[in-house]
Amino acid sequence: MRKKEKEIIIKEVNHFIRSTGFSFRFAKTEDSYFYGSDWSGLFIKTNKEIVVRHNAFPNTLAHEIAHIIQFLKHGETQCNSSKKDKNYSLISEHTKLTKEIEIELKKVDIYYKWIQFNNIY
Repeated sequence: MRKKEKEIIIKEVNHFIRSTGFSFRFAKTEDSYFYGSDWSGLFIKTNKEIVVRHNAFPNTLAHEIAHIIQFLKHGETQCNSSKKDKNYSLISEHTKLTKEIEIELKKVDIYYKWIQFNNIY
């Protein structure tokens, strides 16, 4: 994904999540929490941001936005990859939210632009 394309995605995603108080950005090489991990995205509540690798699939973005919504609703969030004690109610809700957000991202073309910019077909 080229710089200009990243800027378009960043602007559109931040507009999409503007009411949450959180922000979105792509991971940078200096982001130490990505070193040695297979994570493609992170929800960082202390920084009030979500961070996604530029080469991730757009469903990763939906997954991270679901963390924001769940955190704002419950004060906590959990998905299948959580390492702590499993709260299956939260996990189920997170899965449902992720699917709903994917649909919304498609409606505003973020999903398709992400795929086009990354040449993911």
